[in-house]
Amino acid sequence: MNNSFILLPDPLDPSLVLAMMAAFVAVITITPGIIKYALKVNWIDHPNERKLHKRPTPSVGGLVLIPCIFIAWLLFATPETMDRSSFVTLMAAIFLMYSMGVYDDRWPLSHRVKLPIQVILSASLINAMGILPLDFNGTLGIHLIDGWWGFLLILLFFQFTINAVNFIDGINGLLGSYTTVTLAFLGIVFLALEVDPAMAWLLLITAAGTSAYLFFNFKRKAETFMGDAGSTVIGLIIAASVSMLLSHSSKVGGMSSFFFVAILFWYPLVDSLQVYSRRILRGQSPFQADQRHIHHLLLKHVVNNHVKASSLVALSTIVVAILLWTIASSTG
Repeated sequence: MNNSFILLPDPLDPSLVLAMMAAFVAVITITPGIIKYALKVNWIDHPNERKLHKRPTPSVGGLVLIPCIFIAWLLFATPETMDRSSFVTLMAAIFLMYSMGVYDDRWPLSHRVKLPIQVILSASLINAMGILPLDFNGTLGIHLIDGWWGFLLILLFFQFTINAVNFIDGINGLLGSYTTVTLAFLGIVFLALEVDPAMAWLLLITAAGTSAYLFFNFKRKAETFMGDAGSTVIGLIIAASVSMLLSHSSKVGGMSSFFFVAILFWYPLVDSLQVYSRRILRGQSPFQADQRHIHHLLLKHVVNNHVKASSLVALSTIVVAILLWTIASSTG
């Protein structure tokens, strides 16, 4: 693996560009028809006291997005750099997570059902990908994460990430814009550091497909929401890719990989920590939904509509990504 952090990776492979375009075009082309079908069969997310939307809206963004991403990935980017066990387990975990999400979007499931399944899928993926041991190189006083406690720690991280990403699917455009920015940036980092080309391609293809989804969601009156079919799979991809980066390199340029990804994914990290802390301190279930996420507070105290709030978070994340790249490049 390349341990230096160069300013830019090599030019993108034409097959990767083609795969990104294919995912983008597929989402743009297929989504309108699925929205019409959802309206016809009442596949609808209905407003209630804890939700911000005012009209019944299909929740089929993830239903379309995830197959488009993975078909493009498999057709144009044969994951030869990923060992067979990791590839098969990743595909199985994503298929099962996606299937559960599709069901949940149509017939809502309790977290008591979803959480054990997420734990099993995450544990299988951690084991197959050989993420442990992790060398933190003294970050936070930690050097090597391994053994059963290391496995439990990474498993907790997977669950935290999956649910943190799901949490930010709360206002129009937020999850889509944030995912597009962070996964595109992380994909480029993977290419620059030569971490794993197959995962790098998956990250960039996911960013391209998600940017197409924004045409239907990043507006005052969204035509569709992402739903659990999309948000939980995206969370799983983020958890797997971040773990892979930490496993391959303790530093990004001259910067700790841990701090690099923690700062990049600042929004779901801070939002989830404040949500869990507040709910637990009040004696509530950490899974009890409310309107006290950061994006809710932005809408209440800073801006007056979804598009402005999501734009503020996305632009802040772009600035963070640029600063991270500059720091890593200058110190590497």
